[in-house]
Amino acid sequence: MAGAISAGAYTAGVMDYLFESLERWETAKQIWPDKVPQHNVVIDALTGASAGGMTAAIASAALQTKFAPVRSESMNDDTVTQQNKFYDAWINLNGDANMLISLLSNSDIKKDKLKSFINGEFIDQIANRLISVPEGSKFYNRPYIADKLEIWVSLSNLTGFPIKIEFNKDNERPDNYISYNHMDFAHFAVYKEQTESLLHEIAVNFKDPADMGKLILAQAAMATGAFPVGLPSRIVQRPRSFFINNTIYKNFLQFNINPDDLPAPDEKGFLKHLFVDGGTLNNEPFDVTEYILRKRIDLQNNEWQHTILMIDPFPSMESGKPSQPDTDAGLVSLFGKLANMLMQQPLVKTEDLESALSRSDYKRFLIAPRRDVPTDKGDQTKNGGAAIACGSLGGFGGFLAKGFRQHDFLLGRYNCQRFLQKHFSVKINDNNLVSRAYENKAIRDAFIVQPDKESTLLFVPIIPDVDPLTGEKMKSELLPEWPVDAPYKEKNLQLIEPILRNRINGMTGNYLSGLPFWLFKLLASKKLSGNVIEIIEKQLKRHHLTT
Repeated sequence: MAGAISAGAYTAGVMDYLFESLERWETAKQIWPDKVPQHNVVIDALTGASAGGMTAAIASAALQTKFAPVRSESMNDDTVTQQNKFYDAWINLNGDANMLISLLSNSDIKKDKLKSFINGEFIDQIANRLISVPEGSKFYNRPYIADKLEIWVSLSNLTGFPIKIEFNKDNERPDNYISYNHMDFAHFAVYKEQTESLLHEIAVNFKDPADMGKLILAQAAMATGAFPVGLPSRIVQRPRSFFINNTIYKNFLQFNINPDDLPAPDEKGFLKHLFVDGGTLNNEPFDVTEYILRKRIDLQNNEWQHTILMIDPFPSMESGKPSQPDTDAGLVSLFGKLANMLMQQPLVKTEDLESALSRSDYKRFLIAPRRDVPTDKGDQTKNGGAAIACGSLGGFGGFLAKGFRQHDFLLGRYNCQRFLQKHFSVKINDNNLVSRAYENKAIRDAFIVQPDKESTLLFVPIIPDVDPLTGEKMKSELLPEWPVDAPYKEKNLQLIEPILRNRINGMTGNYLSGLPFWLFKLLASKKLSGNVIEIIEKQLKRHHLTT
């Protein structure tokens, strides 16, 4: 699950439908053995960065108990939405009707320290509530979840680990070339039957209210989503043994951690580090996901046995036009280009891209937003960030209105259904397990997928989307209505100006009081906050979200 900021609402919707579909399929197998494919799909790992990493952590807790999916007709039923951790985390957030009041509150501003432009206290409330299972809950065993479920989230370590390369080894005192690796992670294991804590991963026991692994999981979820400068940085504690024994450092990130370079642990054996958003250095960790799967699955007869599904609200899509260099970039423009370059370069993964382009390689699948958006020129098909309401304002648009987040959640469900029925498929003769599952012609004909109208190849779904009442393919979900003017309908945008001015006053009063009076007055003025409103409205109009 890739980084998404407020568009985690879309990822949450995809996950909600994915697990609903798996649950329905398991039920249908028992009721309709002659109508429904009988093969099994098991989820071994949930990995993610930023909002995707937060969703991976939330999912590990959600899957411990039974919950109802949230459809359009149940969105206003609190008994359903509050029990569904995907919806509760990303749409209800901290429960405030207007999230802007929480985001721009000055409650986080202390006299000696300002941690971020936006108040991040709401994230603590969400993490503490959702990355846990209430005492007395009835735990639920899902056959499509592995006995050992691995959770991996990317982190950006502000300290980093020293990497030493020796030169002139023949000398008595060889010279060292020293650099620092800041790409880091947190790695967890959730067992159906609890075992002793591991050296390689941090074990999480949701059945134990005092389990230390749950606390670290919550810390890691907040750290991977700590958008640099915008949201506060986070501290994560991990056992010292984790750094020495986890093979991902050596075999995937390609560096060894020298125990002598680690500081002394605290009295409980833990080390603490400071982190910002994991998406800064690895926003789409499908490569480490495959590394985890390859460690777990033995390849027999060169037949593929695993696949990766990446959920990405903001996929990098080629525009089709060659990019033209900006030969006359100003200082501000240059700063933006430099920041973009530093974030894009770590995402280049040549071997994985070559594999993804192969039509006969079933190790990569991508689900991303797609819908028709009403524009001044009529309905136009949009993809990626342009197809979701939370994609406005650089991904922060979802915080403007609950209606935006609700739309993206439902679109995630809608896209996931179409993806399962039309795209998440394999050529029937390319895998023996799948071939046996669909050898019955009636079953094959009921669920057959054709990638395009011109193709004569026989493709069948990896996860059949089944209605357990009939044993047939599930009927289509409805495309949600595009949420035009949601911030105005919810009376949110009108409140931004005074609370934004109050936030600016709080920030400048404590930290920028040494500025010249005229600049201080400008920063704290109504004019600046009014200009922000104007920018927001222009962005919403550009995104076809306001009339």
